[in-house]
Parts: sequence; structure tokens; C-alpha cells
Amino acid sequence: MTEEEPEIEKNLKKYLSNTINSSVNKKIFKNEAKIDELMEKTDNIIKLLNNLNKRMENIELFINNNRVSIQTNLFENNNDYFIENNDTPKPLQKTESNSNIELLKKMNDLNNNEIENNNTEEDKTNEKKRVSKPKKQKETITNSQDIIITKYNEVKVKHFDIDEKIVKKYLNMNSTNGDIQLFKKMYIENVAKEYIPIRHIKKKFQYWISDHMQDDDTNGEYIVSTVLKNIELCYMKVNNMDNYGDDIDQFLKNQEHINRLHDIKYKEKIMILIISNVDI
Repeated sequence: MTEEEPEIEKNLKKYLSNTINSSVNKKIFKNEAKIDELMEKTDNIIKLLNNLNKRMENIELFINNNRVSIQTNLFENNNDYFIENNDTPKPLQKTESNSNIELLKKMNDLNNNEIENNNTEEDKTNEKKRVSKPKKQKETITNSQDIIITKYNEVKVKHFDIDEKIVKKYLNMNSTNGDIQLFKKMYIENVAKEYIPIRHIKKKFQYWISDHMQDDDTNGEYIVSTVLKNIELCYMKVNNMDNYGDDIDQFLKNQEHINRLHDIKYKEKIMILIISNVDI
């Protein structure tokens, strides 16, 4: 009997060990399955948050670009080559609302306020000009199909009084074709040929400024930048929630196109189209 006891004890320990390990393994397996499930849910939540964050960043980019564009000083000196903007856009204050429409409405209100402020500054500038010297040419040009314009329209950054329906039509095209049509509306349509303010003669640009034709020593860069800035101002005036509240997708596409106006390659395409319309 004394020789069998160690064998019984050994088998008993082995049995107990297997039973315990089996029970523990089952619990571990169940816990691992739960952990995997939780990890999968966590990954999905992280992906969702990343997507939402990207959409927020895009909206912030649109807002900041709009603020920078609208805050640009519209009445720089005629001899300035670049249009500078020293205003620093205020940081976007995030709200707890997850509604894109609410964000866009706030952006629209912000843009309208900035435009009103710029218009006030424009009025003050025009008043000073009237005091200092006689006004020889209108600052805002209204194109009418019944009138042939027989005076020069200065090539500088300013507002154009063009029907909003026409501007929306060209903006919704989101292309160089729409932009060049608006360019024609600004500087060529209903203008007598000899009074078209932009010329391309023997591979050189000229533009009307300060009562004379000025050679563009920047190889057309000043002309293209000024034209695109004026196109941008027209587009920004109509691309708001009043016009696109029921079509947010078109509003965002329009904003992307407006931002694209400043790309170097896009400017090169517009320059080619301008040359084809003013080459002599």
C-alpha cells in the first residue's frame, strides 16, 4: 500500500491540474473573444472620429480662406504689384453642434459681415478721391447690352456690378470656361474695340491704369492676378447660404473652385485664354 500512494497522488494532481487548466483556458478564450470584439468596435469609432475630423478641417479651411480673401484690402495703390493682406484670420471656434448646415450658416453670416465692412471702407476711400481730385472714371462698371462703352475701365482690384444670376451661372461651371466668360463680361463685352483696357501686342501685355496704357513688366502676372482677384470677389458675393442653402454640395464645389483661382498652374491656363481674347 505504501508503494501505491505516490502513484495515486500523482494521478490526482494531474487530474486536478488538467481540470483547472481547462477551466482557466475556457475563461481566457471567452475573455479574448470579448477583447477582440471591443478592439474592433474601438477601431471603428476611431475611424469615424478621424473622418469627422477631416470634414471639420475642410470646413475650417473654407472659412479661413474666405476670411483671408474678403479681408484683403481692395483699394491698394495703382503701382502696387501685389495685393497684400495683413489681417490675420481669427481662429475658428468649434461648437458642440455636429450639424454641417449650422456651421455653413455661421460662415455665411461671417462673410456677409466682412463684405459690409469692406464696402464701408470702399465708400470712405471713394469720398477721399472725390475731395482730392475730380473723378474721371467710375469705380464700378455696369455692363448693359444697350450701351457701347467708349471709355477705359481701369485694370485694378475693385467690385463689378454684374447680375448675380450671370455670376452664379459662370461660378457653377467650376471651370476656366466660366471664368473667362466672366472676364469678358468685365472687360470686353459691349466695349468699343479701341477701349478694351487689356492688350497683348507682340508678346507683351499692356493695361489701362491712371489714365494711360501701362506696359506690364511682370509678363502679365499683374494683369492675371488682378483679373482673378476681381473674379474671386464676384464669386464670393454670390456663394453664400442665401443662394445655396438647399444645395450644400454645390456650395462646397464652388468654394473649392474659388480657392483654385490662386494656383500657379491655374493662372497659367487663364493667361493663355486672356491672350486669345485680347491679342492684337
